[in-house]
Formats: sequence, C-alpha cells, structure tokens
Amino acid sequence: MSTPSPETIASTLAQGFAFTRRVPVLRRPDEYGLAYEDVTFPSQDCTPLEGWFIPADSDKLVIANHPMPANRYGYPGHLPQYATPFADFEINFLPDCKTSTTPATTSSPTTCATTATAPPPTAAWSASASSSTATS
Repeated sequence: MSTPSPETIASTLAQGFAFTRRVPVLRRPDEYGLAYEDVTFPSQDCTPLEGWFIPADSDKLVIANHPMPANRYGYPGHLPQYATPFADFEINFLPDCKTSTTPATTSSPTTCATTATAPPPTAAWSASASSSTATS
C-alpha cells in the first residue's frame, strides 16, 4: 500500500469538511431541566443556522461552538450509522450547559450560547450548521 500524497490528503480533508453529513439532534435542553427557545440565524450562504437560547440569571455569556460534524446537542457516534474509527461514542454538550447555567458558590451563572455566525444581542446554545463561531 502506497502513502497518499500531501495533495490527496488535503483534498480528502477538504471534501470531508465541505460535505459533512448532518446528524440528528437527539437530546434537548428541557431533558436536563433547562428552559430554552428554538432560534434561527441567517448565514452568508443562506443556510439557516438553528440553535437554542438558554437563559440564565447573569450578565455573562458563553458561546459554545461545536466541531464538524456535530450539532447543537453533540454527536451520536454511539449509533452504528454515525460511528467512525475516531468517534464511536456519544458526545453530549447539554450537561456542560446545565453546569454553566447553574449558580455556583464562587461565581454567578452564565447564559449559554453557540452558533455558526455572529451572535445576536441575546444568547443561545448550540448550532446545527457546519461552522464554528457564534450562537447556536
């Protein structure tokens, strides 16, 4: 077996980033006792970026970005149809958001947010488009 050229490796990676398959949102914030609203943001290429707004009693904001091909919930790698040699386990971001919005003894709670484009004047948690920056 021959070693692929750097060009082949780069092309394969680029195709993987450009054409990542979408995965289902398996969990919702209310399953973790979090109030939330579904939100949508426009993107430059007209792909709607879907997310959650999860409020907290705080003047702080957390913007959490997800890696590709994950979405605002996480990644269902524990399901055979989505498992890969690199991710054959479930990734669930919601427990982290629950922790960051719950008051602690040493700090105030934060409002959780993530998106795939620039965030609006409010906060949200999680994005389901393949991008990494903003509120989802």
